[in-house]
Amino acid sequence: MVQFFNVPENLINWLCLMLLSSSMLVPRAGCSGTGIRETGLTCGDYENPESSASNFMAIMDMVSFQVKERGWGAQTLLGSGPPMYALAQCRRDLRPADCYMCFSQARLVLSRCVPKAAGRIYLDGCFLRYDDYSFIRESVDPTHDIGICVSPTVGNDTARRVAATVSNVTEEAVERGFAVDGGDGIFALAQCWSTLNKGRCKICLTEAAKKVQECVPNGEGKSLFTGCILRYSRHKFYNDVSPPPNINDSPTSTEEGPGVWTIVAFVLSVIVGISLIVLAAFMCCHRMSSRRKVSDSGGLAPDFAFVAGFSFRYDLLENATDHFDPANKLGQGGAASVFKGTLPTGKTVAVKRLSFNKQQWTEGFFNEVNLISGIQHKNVVKLLGCSIEGPESLLVYEFVPNGSLDQVLFGELSTLSNSSPSSSMFILSLVQVWKNYKANNITASVDPVLQGKLTVEEASNTLQAGLLCTQSTVTLRPSMSEVVQMLTKKDYAIPSPKQQPFLNFSGLSQNDRTVSSIGLASARSSFHSTTSSLIPNDDLSVQRNSSSRSDKFIAGSPDSNIQLNIGAPEPR
Repeated sequence: MVQFFNVPENLINWLCLMLLSSSMLVPRAGCSGTGIRETGLTCGDYENPESSASNFMAIMDMVSFQVKERGWGAQTLLGSGPPMYALAQCRRDLRPADCYMCFSQARLVLSRCVPKAAGRIYLDGCFLRYDDYSFIRESVDPTHDIGICVSPTVGNDTARRVAATVSNVTEEAVERGFAVDGGDGIFALAQCWSTLNKGRCKICLTEAAKKVQECVPNGEGKSLFTGCILRYSRHKFYNDVSPPPNINDSPTSTEEGPGVWTIVAFVLSVIVGISLIVLAAFMCCHRMSSRRKVSDSGGLAPDFAFVAGFSFRYDLLENATDHFDPANKLGQGGAASVFKGTLPTGKTVAVKRLSFNKQQWTEGFFNEVNLISGIQHKNVVKLLGCSIEGPESLLVYEFVPNGSLDQVLFGELSTLSNSSPSSSMFILSLVQVWKNYKANNITASVDPVLQGKLTVEEASNTLQAGLLCTQSTVTLRPSMSEVVQMLTKKDYAIPSPKQQPFLNFSGLSQNDRTVSSIGLASARSSFHSTTSSLIPNDDLSVQRNSSSRSDKFIAGSPDSNIQLNIGAPEPR
């Protein structure tokens, strides 16, 4: 999470004192409409020394950002110790301000569980949980799911009315995630957490409906489950979702008169207003100074980070990775974890979830974006975009599936069966030149087309230099500067080739290769049609040596007892 500013300690103390004083003026009964009444708190069975208050506060800050934006949030805190997972969900009928107030109250109460490794709390308007494993897809948990029955018993027909109303809200909530119903004098609300799909939502609400109907004939019942909530009552306890709240429906005082409540509201408004003004002024000043620092340092933020097509929405990547499901994790390093995701277009990507601390977030993130985005190479994974508007920074790369690296870099190896005739002609020419050289008639290898265009000495030097370059041992091959001198200096003494580029095929072990005969009729006919000095077709054979690592082709003539190794050349 980005650290926008460092508030001085004296300012924090002053704000806390003012807000604490104002909270003492608010009557307890006035909080019921915001849904912050505590319903159930459960802490884990064992303590985790590394589940410190600082980790709890850090992940709650991350979730707080999402709750304020959309009414729910799910986050993972990765560090040197065990990870921490958190989930918060408000009832959809709450206004944003009431939702955030409910979350703040739940966060305060849930802190009692620290240093326990897990904890969960249900308030009337929201749910908050943290644990040391990923639980956001859990729908039911028999060890923690509870039912609460309140209010006295009512008429005999309550069971029928409750069953009908609960059935209605359950069916609708499975499709929409949330539903309310107030027919036949029974009011009901059902909601699944936003991280569940329809299948898991249906499982949770089905079990919750069974549990809540055990409360009949009580006038009110609640099912507080791991992945959903279900409640019915004889009194309307939820807000209208679509229309705005009616001012006439708000509670008014009758006997005491408006004087006391007017004074309380006025004092509270003044205190909160002054606090917000001071805090906003400090934030503006600090942000302006931060911008000046970034401007002086040249600026780390890339201009293309906000370009359409490069910037991804955080919620889109969150849904693409199934809320960063551990099942989609491809790997994890010291500063980030990588998840496999599928975009709405069907494209598969790799999402890198950075875990920088607050001090190094900006510099580390933009340094990586600037570095990788400037590299365009077929052997480097391409950076498709990033997300910097959410509670954490994300990088989106193209997805490269696991496999052999040589297949990604080079593809399939070509063999002689699909080589062009020119390759075969080169092989045969090399065999013939060596044969003529050994017979002291190297100029017989000159193409008739070149007759009269170069001297015998030039042709002999060129062919002999070529044979030197084809020697099997690297140390015997001349350098390019030496080749240039051979071809340009008339008085240069060209050495004789010492090692023929041929392999004694009969000396190979039968365990090391498998030999199969390969016909080259097309290559021979093509080569024979263009030259008149080559060996007869019947005197040449080409064979293939296949091993587990590479292919080698051997060409030769029986009468000269020489064979040519056409495998990959030995590197210089």
